[in-house]
Amino acid sequence: MKSFQLLLTVVIALGMGATAHAQYRDYQYGGGYPPNGGYDRGRGGSPAYQIGLEDGRRDGEHDMYRRHSFRPEQNSNFRHADREYRGFFGDKRFYKEQYRAGYLEGYRMGYRSGGYYRR
Repeated sequence: MKSFQLLLTVVIALGMGATAHAQYRDYQYGGGYPPNGGYDRGRGGSPAYQIGLEDGRRDGEHDMYRRHSFRPEQNSNFRHADREYRGFFGDKRFYKEQYRAGYLEGYRMGYRSGGYYRR
């Protein structure tokens, strides 16, 4: 009897774990978004950071190519910081904070790349 109870407990525990993982995979691959917008709140994990990184890299390369001084805060992308924001990403202030962090990092990378500008 005890072995049956133990087996039943193990089967239920494994089933619950598989269900939780399937729900996470569904969120991860476009089947919906969890309450936090589908990303962790750490540096580099958010869509805002990634979008900001690419925008900053492009703007940094462009400014170096045009021989502008290093001035990431003067670009309109940095000032507005809400490009591609969607409501399911969560708090807009947090999105802007993450976007700007990514933008500054990308701008530094682009500006220091020697001004190689791609169109």
